[in-house]
Amino acid sequence: MAKRNASEREIHGPSFHTAPTYEYRDIKIIDSRSKILDVSSPVEKDFVVYTDGSRVGNNVGFSVCVFDNGFLRPVFCFKLNYYNSFFQVELSAINFAVSWALENGVMVIFFSDSLSSIDVLASISIKSSFGLNTRENILMANGLFNLNWVRAHAGNPGNELADHFATIATDCGEISRVPAPYSFLKKRFFENMIYNWNVYWNNSVTGVRVREFLRKVDTKTLITNRSLFSFATNHGPFPAYLFIFKLLNSPNCPCGESGDTDHFVFQWNFSIEFHLSLPAAAPSLFVSKLSAKIPFYWGNCLKSWILVFEFAIVLNSKPRV
Repeated sequence: MAKRNASEREIHGPSFHTAPTYEYRDIKIIDSRSKILDVSSPVEKDFVVYTDGSRVGNNVGFSVCVFDNGFLRPVFCFKLNYYNSFFQVELSAINFAVSWALENGVMVIFFSDSLSSIDVLASISIKSSFGLNTRENILMANGLFNLNWVRAHAGNPGNELADHFATIATDCGEISRVPAPYSFLKKRFFENMIYNWNVYWNNSVTGVRVREFLRKVDTKTLITNRSLFSFATNHGPFPAYLFIFKLLNSPNCPCGESGDTDHFVFQWNFSIEFHLSLPAAAPSLFVSKLSAKIPFYWGNCLKSWILVFEFAIVLNSKPRV
């Protein structure tokens, strides 16, 4: 692309402000020559451009500051949606700047304080369509630009100015629509799953005992220990549970008391050394305290229960024909 005469330039921004679809592409079908990108090739400069992104609360935006012989031209400021990641903001700024240089056919030296964005563009394993389209723009602009990293908040006037306008862009920048990143969608789907799970949990007619301990569905209180799960659900090698499936003639313990989990945890004579005090606080707090004693208490208790129950099953089971 021929370089325009400086006196004939009519500089304007790219005609598009919407990033490509944020999806993954098969990098195997991409020409290997397009996977290696040199963003530091020296060029003669017509302009010096600084890009920067910013996040203020839930607002994100970026700015592109163009300097012509040391004089600042009108600044490009764009605002993205709250769900866009900071990495997307920085990459969008670089993509816009490259598109601007490509559309105007001018030679530009770019400065960005986003080292992660530069590293991703130089990587051969990038898979997102957003990143690959930015790389393709850079390849099309080969010879027109030179991309460099500048340390943030190090007193560089151009970078500090870009940072200032990026902060302004988070509030009143022109809207630029970039699809939500995978991480945001994954988080949103997870939150919806937990919400729907809680609705089902609260409206369910079963699991009354478990809800006494776990008032709501929460990943912080997920039970993965087998013994604690048996205690909370009252499911396991207990007479009261085995009686339901007609594996025992009686739901009671051999000592005559009800053969549920509470009996063996708090009252059974053969597990006195492992007994726990009845909870005075909310059952949910009891389970959280109990989980800290799982390795010692439940490991030994379960061994004792299995030995006794195997003997009890033999004594109390119905004779088979």
